Parts: sequence; structure tokens; C-alpha cells
Amino acid sequence: PDGSWIMMTMVSGVKRVSLFGGKPITVVEATTEPGPYTAWAPDERLIYEDFGTLWIKPLVGGSPTQVTTLQEGELDHDWPFVLPDGKTMIATIEYAGGSTGIGMWDLDSLERIGVLELGGYSPRWIPTGHLIFELEGELMAVPFDVSKRKIVGVPASLESSVDPRTFAVSAGGTLVSLEATARNVLGGLNSVINRLDFGGSARSLPFEVQNYWDLRLSPDGSQLAVEISDVGGTGPQSIPDQDIWVLDVKSGFRDRLTFDNSGDEPTWSPGGDSLLYVDRRVSLREGTGRSSRLIVRSSDGTGSPRILHADSVRLEYPDWSPDG
Repeated sequence: PDGSWIMMTMVSGVKRVSLFGGKPITVVEATTEPGPYTAWAPDERLIYEDFGTLWIKPLVGGSPTQVTTLQEGELDHDWPFVLPDGKTMIATIEYAGGSTGIGMWDLDSLERIGVLELGGYSPRWIPTGHLIFELEGELMAVPFDVSKRKIVGVPASLESSVDPRTFAVSAGGTLVSLEATARNVLGGLNSVINRLDFGGSARSLPFEVQNYWDLRLSPDGSQLAVEISDVGGTGPQSIPDQDIWVLDVKSGFRDRLTFDNSGDEPTWSPGGDSLLYVDRRVSLREGTGRSSRLIVRSSDGTGSPRILHADSVRLEYPDWSPDG
């Protein structure tokens, strides 16, 4: 939350590492959820998934407190998100019959406020005043009043063939998603990238059809950081080449940020001048005992990449604190 830390989820729990170097600090010991979904919370706290429910814990010291409790017919609570009032958490509720709901909890009282009259995965609030979420492959949006904690409009479909991990929204409200067109032999997706407005109109951005993964929109909405996987590449041990590229939304210009099959899961710094990403193929390239590295690099490709942390465990989906 002070802008100088990166959060990492892994099979061994949740850790944070300083942008200025040093060893990673354990925030949460090993959980029952490998790579649990997490969310930053106010007052130097972290929300994370464990035992199928959501917990909150100070970043330094302190004991975890259970925020959510499974009620009859509920199997899991995940995908937490803290609304801009800093007091309300929303999250996906998964039910035994296979359906979902979006629940709300008060972070001060730790009481359940209620369940919205809609379901879906990866709910989040965006500055246009909407909640967006994925439901049965559809990217949905609905007007939502944070102060009243209330839906104030009708849900609308923005795009189909969407995975909850393959859409992104800038701080200014620009939204992009991946549209699947065909599966390749390795199970990846050849995709086009669309830009959507909240009237439901989609416009293809000027990028060729390729195997895109982990799309992340820059804070000002002008650039995309994506993984591009080349199934015909020369990756070690028959693994396809997969690197991070930065794409200009307006011109379609592409700039390759990583080489040697070395980039996964990019995320922008809040200022948009740097990218944080994971390199999980270092052991294959170099024959070392380290399976993952956490790296920061200037988003324009200048300068040298800086290794924040190397670990023998698998690192996944690092997160940058909101104020940079």
C-alpha cells in the first residue's frame, strides 16, 4: 500500500518483496489454496483466500481474521476486490450446483452485507461507475453505486468468449479483452484484441491474430503489455517461445520487451513507466536450481532488467501496490 512493495502468491503462501531489493518477506504461510487470489486492503492489510473462504491479515505481524464464512450450499469464496470506499469487499461465491453469486462484506464489522442479484467471476469496480465481471464466458457490466452499495442499472454483455483472467481495465475506464478464434495444438488461443465501450460495441485493435496471454492495459490506456506465445518457436524442451511485448493501442506498433522465452504475467507500475513480470523458465535455459525470478524493467525497454527475487518455488501473478 505504500507503493514500494510487490505482492507474490505461490504454492508456499503469500510473500512481498521490496522494489528496492532485499529478501522477500512472508505475509501468509502456506495456505490450502495454491496461488491464492488476493487483494490489497486499507491500513496495511492483505485479503487472501484460504479454506475456501477469505481472510484479512496485517502485512506485518498480527494474526489472520476470517472475513467470510461459507453458508449452506456455498463451496468457495474467491476473486476478492476492495471497492474505492475502502470499507466494502466484493467476491465471487461459488455454489454447489455450479452457479455463482457476487457477495459483499463490510471490512469494518466483518459482516456479510448481502449477495447481489447477479453472479460471475472476477468482479471489480471501474471508474465509469460499473461493476464488471465474467459470467458463462460473457464479459458483463452493470451500473453500481458504491456509496449505496447497490446496483443502479441493468447488466449488459460487453463481449463473449472471455476468460476471467483475460480482460483488463485502465484507471481511466478503457477496457480490453481477448476474443478466442481457434485453439492451437498446445491448448493456447489464437486471439484478436478488441476494445469495447459500455454500449456493448466492440472494435478490433490493429494487431494481428496471435497467441496472446495475460493482457494488461497501461494506466493511461495507451499501451498493452501481453505475452505472445510462438508455438513454432525454439523454446527449450519443446516449450513454445513466450515473451512479453508492449503494444501501442493507437498505432499498432509492437515493441518486444523480453527475449529468450523469459516473460510471464506482466503488470504495470501505477505510473506506467515500468513493468513487473515473472521469468519461470530460467532453470530450463541456465540449468540452475531456481525455477522463478521476479523482474522489473522499464516499459520502453531501455536499461537493464532488474531481478527483485529468485526462488526455487513457482511464482505467479505478482501484484503492484496501487499508489506505485
